[in-house]
Amino acid sequence: MENSSVAIENKIGNKENLVGSLNDILGEAIQAFNRDDLERAEEILRQIVERHQNVGTAWHIRGLIAQKQGNLDHALLLLGKALEILPDHPVINRDRGEAFLTHGKTTEALITLLRAVELAPNDPATHFHLGNAYAWDGDFDLAVKHHRICVKLNPKSSEASSNLSATLRKNGRPNEACLAAKQAINLQSDYAKAHNNLGLAYCDLHRYPEAISSFRNALKIDSQYIEVMNNIGVALQANGQIDEAENFLQIAIYLLLSHLLTPVKDPLVTHSPFLCLFIVLKKLN
Repeated sequence: MENSSVAIENKIGNKENLVGSLNDILGEAIQAFNRDDLERAEEILRQIVERHQNVGTAWHIRGLIAQKQGNLDHALLLLGKALEILPDHPVINRDRGEAFLTHGKTTEALITLLRAVELAPNDPATHFHLGNAYAWDGDFDLAVKHHRICVKLNPKSSEASSNLSATLRKNGRPNEACLAAKQAINLQSDYAKAHNNLGLAYCDLHRYPEAISSFRNALKIDSQYIEVMNNIGVALQANGQIDEAENFLQIAIYLLLSHLLTPVKDPLVTHSPFLCLFIVLKKLN
C-alpha cells in the first residue's frame, strides 16, 4: 500500500484531470491546516508548488503556516508570491496586510489593507485589521471609522466592539468608549480585554471606583493579565487607595518585572510596566 506522500505525488504528477486532483489535494492541505497539523499541511503544499509553481492558493496557505509558526519574514515572502499569481485576491491582500502589521511595518500594512478593502469592501476582518493599522499609525479618526464599519458588518463580534472601545478612547471619546466596551461584554462576558477597556474608559472619565471594579472583573477572568495589573495599580493610586495599590504591586511585581524588557507593541496599551511602577512607587514614597 503506497503511503500518503507518494499518493499525493502521483496525483500531482498526473496530467489527466489535473485541476480536480489539485483541488482535492489543496482540500487535504486546508483540512490539515485547520486542525493545526501544520507540518502535514506544509508537506502537501510544498509538493504542489515544486511541480506547479503557479498555484497561488498553495503559496497563500504556506504563508499562513509560516505566520502561525512565528516566521514573519518567510510569511511575507510566501504571501508576496501568492499575490504575484493572484494580485486581486482580497483575502490574500488582507492576510499579507495583517502579516505586515504583525511585523510592525505599518506603511506596507496600510497599502495592502487598503487594496484589500477596495477589493472586498464588506469584509469585516479587513476593516478590523485596517482599523488596527491606522491605530498603529496614530490616526485614530480613521481607526475609529474602520472599527465602526467592522462592528456594523459583524455586530456579534466582541473583539470588534472591544477594539472600537480602545480606539474611541484614544480618540478622546471616553463616553462612547464605555458604550462600546459594555457592548463587547454583553456579547462575551468572560472577555478580559473588554473589561480592561471599560476600566480604562472609566479612568478617562475619572470614575475610579467603577474603573477598579472593571479591572477586578478582568483579573477574575485572567489573573496573569499584565496590563490590567498596571492599570488597576494606577486607578487605585488615583483613587487614593495607596495601601491596596501597594498590595497589588506586591502581588504583581514578578509579572511586572518579567515584562520590563518586553517592548510594548500594541498602540492601544495605555500604561507600560515602567509607568505603573513609577507612578505608584513615587506616590508610596
